[in-house]
Amino acid sequence: MGLRDRLRARQRPTTTYPLRVADTSEAERELRESQVAYRRIARHGGEDDPAVRTAKERLDAAQAAFDACFEMITLVALAPADLEALLAAHPPKGDGDGLFNPDTYPRELFLACVEGHNGDMTREDWEHVLDESCSYGERQELYVLVQALNTRGPSSAIPKGWTPTRD
Repeated sequence: MGLRDRLRARQRPTTTYPLRVADTSEAERELRESQVAYRRIARHGGEDDPAVRTAKERLDAAQAAFDACFEMITLVALAPADLEALLAAHPPKGDGDGLFNPDTYPRELFLACVEGHNGDMTREDWEHVLDESCSYGERQELYVLVQALNTRGPSSAIPKGWTPTRD
């Protein structure tokens, strides 16, 4: 695959957010206990040891129960032109301080990034989640996450001057 094909096939940045939908207290307790038990038993037995297999099954079940307490929300960055249009549609208030209207833009950005990527959820469903199901902190975290997703730059984790080797 050539450069043109690779760049044209590149998808916009995507991330997921684990939104808690159930109380995790019991699931966390069972997960911690099963992790400790598995480590203790696995230290003394091999993979074929029935006690190790039983402890691993308990650990897997505990992890599945903990995971079931969350729904993974998929967020997809907007195309640059769409982001610019959204910014233009939500200009700063009053004297023009800032890049956007902080009362309207974060919500609209979230709705634009989440809509159509999570099953049969509609805009009205997501508005209900934001208004009725999320805590203030969760809602703010979602807003910050979509802002970061849409404005991310090159990763500083890639050393300057690094070039991949090609066969």
